[in-house]
Amino acid sequence: MIPGGFKQDAIDLSIQIAKSEAFPWTVYGITLFPYLICFVWLTGWLYRQDRTKLALFGEWLTFALGMVMTLVSLYNPTWRSLNLFLSTCTLVYVVRHRTPIRVALLYFTHGLGLLTVCVTIDWWFPSLPSSIWASIFLGLAVVEWVSHAETQRRRERRGERIQGVWCRSCWHFGFVLASISYPLLWERVEAFFATGESQSIVLSWMLVPLTLTGVALRMGGKRRRRATIFSSYASILAQVLTIWQPSTRLVSLGVASGLMLVNSRYYRHPIAAAIQIGFSLCFVAAFLWEKLSVSGWFLFGAIAISTLWLLSSWLRQQNTILASLYRKAADSWAITLCAIAIILLTCKTLFSYWSFPIPHWHYLATPLIISGAILYRYRQQLNNYAIYGIVWTIELAICEEVLLIHGSNLAVAIVNIILGLFSLLITDWLLERQSPLSSLKILPLIFALLGIFWRWDEFNTYTGLLTLGAALTGIGVGYRLRGKVITYCSLIGISLAGYELVIYQMLQSSGGNPADGLTILAFVAAAIALIYRLFVYFITIARS
Repeated sequence: MIPGGFKQDAIDLSIQIAKSEAFPWTVYGITLFPYLICFVWLTGWLYRQDRTKLALFGEWLTFALGMVMTLVSLYNPTWRSLNLFLSTCTLVYVVRHRTPIRVALLYFTHGLGLLTVCVTIDWWFPSLPSSIWASIFLGLAVVEWVSHAETQRRRERRGERIQGVWCRSCWHFGFVLASISYPLLWERVEAFFATGESQSIVLSWMLVPLTLTGVALRMGGKRRRRATIFSSYASILAQVLTIWQPSTRLVSLGVASGLMLVNSRYYRHPIAAAIQIGFSLCFVAAFLWEKLSVSGWFLFGAIAISTLWLLSSWLRQQNTILASLYRKAADSWAITLCAIAIILLTCKTLFSYWSFPIPHWHYLATPLIISGAILYRYRQQLNNYAIYGIVWTIELAICEEVLLIHGSNLAVAIVNIILGLFSLLITDWLLERQSPLSSLKILPLIFALLGIFWRWDEFNTYTGLLTLGAALTGIGVGYRLRGKVITYCSLIGISLAGYELVIYQMLQSSGGNPADGLTILAFVAAAIALIYRLFVYFITIARS
């Protein structure tokens, strides 16, 4: 129907416009569009004539023709962009004028429209770096989510179903675009690792949680809750991109902390409050990152634990749901940080005694502050775990104090044995008040065992007395628990203490007959046996 000369002139003109000398036939992706539009009109007419099957068959044929035309135009950026644009416009017409609404076709049209935008940008700017493309995808994601919020509001007023489907597609495609931008920005993180140059562009991904929180503020009900949940998770993902650079870390954590304050108001769940407190702690830590020494970080941890428990105590007095959530989150964070701090400080203390001493008053203040914080937190409901935590921190404080005064392992052992004997009296007084805590019954034994641990490789005039003190503590605990094993082990300890005292004195003397030494040991054994027998006699009289 078209003269050959006219067709040739049109092809020549298209070659000049699109510079498609290598692939002149790509123009057919555009010139055949009138046929496509004609077929679309024809299928619409068949639908109006109630010839549904024939119309549906015609639509599949039209779709196949459109796919072929798009494939033909792919080899030239000009005709490719124009073909995708015209295809999108055609599909928009079909979606709006065909009933019932076809959800899959609407999603396909939406995706094709986004592809058209990206292809057109690539046609105009063919050499854009990955960071710019990441910004483009983020911008499109923001547009999608804003469109989702506005469409949802209009739909609630009008009740149109097509707007509901469009609203859902905007929501889903926003996540698709944000997901595509994430690995593109990760390339900037890798560039920072390789060159050390600042890559502030990674902060742009904070647009994702910011936009999702904005969407939550514009919506209500389950949709608001859903948006705040995704905003919270997106805030965490954003930190993976920004935490490596000092120039972006502080800004990202600050923005995330503020966002989570808003999110926790609408997503009333303990995890939201926990994330917000976590971001706040990380923000303060990032601010102090280059200002504190290693010992300073231990002290900072102790202060943070105390502050969290003080905050939890204050929130306990507020009768609101949000205060209850933050109280639980602050308490959980404090317990977690407390456990981490005690374990790290224990490793540091053991390293100081076994390898290289690192004394500092920060290391002494840290366990003391933590011990006070634990006692404050559980003052009204003291439990076994709190008792063990306090004992552990006291032990660490003893070790650090000895390090500060340049003492030895033996000094730590002496203090522990004294504490064991003293705590035997204190716990007896507490148990008389009918305290149900089983940890109080074995607390003196813990100090006694710690004393034996610290003097294990020591042997001098006084180590026998330390063994004796530990054994006497064990006797008291065994009597309290009615435990035969502890009692027998303690009696063995008393015997060993006697032998240890005598053997050390014997080793200090030079010469002598070995038989004399054996005789002395025999006298010691007899004396110990006599003392045991006297104890049995007096205990029997006391019981009768």
